[in-house]
Amino acid sequence: MVAPFVHPNHACCKKCSVFVSAEIKKRVAIGALRVWGKVERDDLPYLVLPLTVELSKPRLCFDA
Repeated sequence: MVAPFVHPNHACCKKCSVFVSAEIKKRVAIGALRVWGKVERDDLPYLVLPLTVELSKPRLCFDA
């Protein structure tokens, strides 16, 4: 079995942490994202893609 691989988020996400948190909560609420479990308690999914923020809009993007 291959170990999970987690890519780090882009550095700009730290500057926009309030926006990123709000967008993630909104997307979970509408079903666009799914919660897999608690961080550091449950197994990671196979691949975790990083996030980035397009600062000129602003919008949350997957940085695949």
